[in-house]
Amino acid sequence: MDATVGLFPPFTSDFGRNIRFGRNVFINSGCRFQDQGGLTIADGALIGHNTVIATLNHAMDPARRADLEPAPVVIGKDVWIGSNSTVTPGVTIGDGALIGAGSVVTRTSRREWRQSDRRRGWSGRSSRGRFAYFPLYTGNAADSP
Repeated sequence: MDATVGLFPPFTSDFGRNIRFGRNVFINSGCRFQDQGGLTIADGALIGHNTVIATLNHAMDPARRADLEPAPVVIGKDVWIGSNSTVTPGVTIGDGALIGAGSVVTRTSRREWRQSDRRRGWSGRSSRGRFAYFPLYTGNAADSP
């Protein structure tokens, strides 16, 4: 791990050897990373306290429900994930994205995408200057405002 990585305990991972940290990464206290499917956290990423990152899922077919299906998670450069968020298996979060506190990230997001929990009614300006409401991300990033 690079000397510029900051990590506040407690921190747990289920394996640990499958996590790749960039430079100047900060991980706040209480985070839990399930890394068996592979986890990459790029330079400058900030991860809020109590964030869960999962890289394993169970099969959707009830007959195979006990089977584990690994899928890597990639967190891009300068991403900020707010506190108490969950990132699910197979997700890539694009460079510069902001994930609001309490979000559940279930799909890949593009660069500079902003996501938040619709209960909080969070909104802001995109990098292109358009004012938009950013609801819980549940669709294709190409269809976003």
